[in-house]
Amino acid sequence: MKSYIKKAVAIVLALGMMLAMTACGGKDLSDQVRIGALVGPTGMGLINLQDDEKISMEIFQSPTDVVQKLVAGELDMACVPSNMGALLDAKTNGGVRILADIVNGGLFIVENGQTVQSLADLNGKTVVASGKGGTPEYVLAALLADAGLEINKDVKVQWLEDHAAVSQKVMATEGTIGLLPEPMKSTIISKNPAIRAAIDLDAAWNEMTGERLPMGIVIARKDFVDERTEDVDYLLEMVMDSVTAVQTKSDDVVNKIVEAGIIPDPDICKAVIDDDLLVFLSAEETKDILTPFYNTLFKMDPTAVGGKVPGDEIYYGIK
Repeated sequence: MKSYIKKAVAIVLALGMMLAMTACGGKDLSDQVRIGALVGPTGMGLINLQDDEKISMEIFQSPTDVVQKLVAGELDMACVPSNMGALLDAKTNGGVRILADIVNGGLFIVENGQTVQSLADLNGKTVVASGKGGTPEYVLAALLADAGLEINKDVKVQWLEDHAAVSQKVMATEGTIGLLPEPMKSTIISKNPAIRAAIDLDAAWNEMTGERLPMGIVIARKDFVDERTEDVDYLLEMVMDSVTAVQTKSDDVVNKIVEAGIIPDPDICKAVIDDDLLVFLSAEETKDILTPFYNTLFKMDPTAVGGKVPGDEIYYGIK
């Protein structure tokens, strides 16, 4: 009888292991993977990848630091601002691949007051901002141009050193208008009830182009992609599952994000998730949204995309 029970238990355990393997596809990474994630929304969607013992994930404050490590071969994969895909393509002579779009939107005109309801209302006003020469400047300029306005002619932009300086100025002075991304937008609104998100630039971009505003992408070194294609496919499945988990706003995943230093506070983290920024678009879908974005940046300033719009080959799996 005891022998029968032991055999039955063994069979049940074996079946359980088989089912578990089937549920996760029976997959595993072939070797260690080094991933760079950014603080803020662009890094949030990757949080559950840190649970895999073969993944080493490092959190960075600045996109520049991530890019330097990726180019130096010290990272295999990273999440970066969307324009960095084109810049790195030019800098590395085609040495990177864009794997997915994971953040759309998250850039806002905020106001300590009630005077701004549309982009047209910025005529004759001053906007405090940071990120001169980067995506925030180009996005703002393109949207203002669509509204018939021009930076430094119709709308003055006061460029500050960083988002923290912009946040402080908006919080301190009634009537101040600022350009801020998440999580800074939600952070200052939580601290001062007089501050509001006056214009969602994602919605404005969608009205202008018919597409959402791509702000964060996943990229990898081309040699890593070529040498470990199966691992890349599995990693993308993991990213998709992680993004889906973050979208649930469960306490477990929110606490992970805060503990990793990606977002400073659980309530702010949930507010950022509520903004519906996190997505997972395949390389093919990313090409459809990112190529028009790069074309817009190129028309405004070719150096914004490294002097040229990348070809289709930059997108993973597209020849």
